[in-house]
Amino acid sequence: MYGINDRLLLWISSFLSNRSFKVRVNGEMSNNFDVDRGLPQGSVICPLLFNILVSDITKGISSATIYVYADDIAFWIPCKKLKLLENKLQSCINTLYEWT
Repeated sequence: MYGINDRLLLWISSFLSNRSFKVRVNGEMSNNFDVDRGLPQGSVICPLLFNILVSDITKGISSATIYVYADDIAFWIPCKKLKLLENKLQSCINTLYEWT
């Protein structure tokens, strides 16, 4: 869908595979812990990968204007009737819940 060719896909897969971390407390190191989710913090490509991951997060939401910045999402729903507003907002939340 984004035109990522096989070579780039293999590079991204390798970049996100076989990762682990250790924790140091009072000079003592823990055992290794495997990381099988998320993106490495501080890498310059990770914001782009994150944006690709969540690019369809608002798909199916039509009752609100949606603002997305990094990992923040805001809904703008102008409405004068509180109950109608609650219903529209709950619909947005339900759609996000199903996406996750």
